[in-house]
Amino acid sequence: MKRRNPPKDLTKAIESGYRPMFMTGPEIIKNHRVYSGDIEEHEYSTDTWQRKLKEAKMTGEERFGKDAFQPGRSINEPILRRQGIQPKESLESITKKKGAPEGFVSIDAYAPEILGGHHRVALSNEQFKSHIFPVKYFDSLEQAKQDRGYQ
Repeated sequence: MKRRNPPKDLTKAIESGYRPMFMTGPEIIKNHRVYSGDIEEHEYSTDTWQRKLKEAKMTGEERFGKDAFQPGRSINEPILRRQGIQPKESLESITKKKGAPEGFVSIDAYAPEILGGHHRVALSNEQFKSHIFPVKYFDSLEQAKQDRGYQ
């Protein structure tokens, strides 16, 4: 089997239907927009990326409040625990210990939107520019959320 070289212009390749299996944070941001449901009213895409980066640097308590981590007192506590969100840690503090953010990035198969992984991509774009993320394509956000590795 003949090995194919990667496209020279990733943007043109993606526009013509090429679906790369791996991309860096800067490549993802350049070629895909934030999921429309994540954009707040009166917010531009660059504002959304700045907000996602700021959130990636917030501890669990800063982002969700102390009450969100009280066992039995918060309906969000089991969800946050399952997602690995800790009261005193942030995505940034975890990556400082372990290295570049882990996990795949979910992309809409039909629209150039990121369905999952915004915080990791934003942090990578700032601190781990050459980190390569595996990319998975899904037909919808609902389908992406059903994948075990969705974040």
